[in-house]
Amino acid sequence: MGAAPQVVAVSKGRVWAGVGTALKWMVPGSGTVTDAVTVPFAEWRWTALCEGPRATYAAGFSGDRSAIYRIPLKADGSGLDAGTVAATLPDGEVVHALASYLGYFLIGTSQGLRFAVADDAGDLTYGSFIPTPEPVRCFEPQDRFV
Repeated sequence: MGAAPQVVAVSKGRVWAGVGTALKWMVPGSGTVTDAVTVPFAEWRWTALCEGPRATYAAGFSGDRSAIYRIPLKADGSGLDAGTVAATLPDGEVVHALASYLGYFLIGTSQGLRFAVADDAGDLTYGSFIPTPEPVRCFEPQDRFV
């Protein structure tokens, strides 16, 4: 995949890696690497990936601005549709972690956390901000708790 990845995860039967401004994926064993999203900001850094019910979600930031992209499966299951922005966060909130659990999304940021839901298109709507004294860098869902 070239340069060292900033984040790596498995979602939708593919290995994903954020490398520079590109989000790349590969079907294990295929040896073919494909770009899913390339952002136009040279200083962009990918920080988190998670699998949602109908798409893979990937977050990153440039400066103090973060965005979460969604990359859905094609309707016929033959591949992936183009990645698009599913949510942007307020300036100053940098995404460090993403998780999908029991139909909800959790967004860990440099300042706290947010819960989100996906609409029919897969775009995320997040709720109130819950501040934390340190950045939220991971989630561990168990039963009905996170």
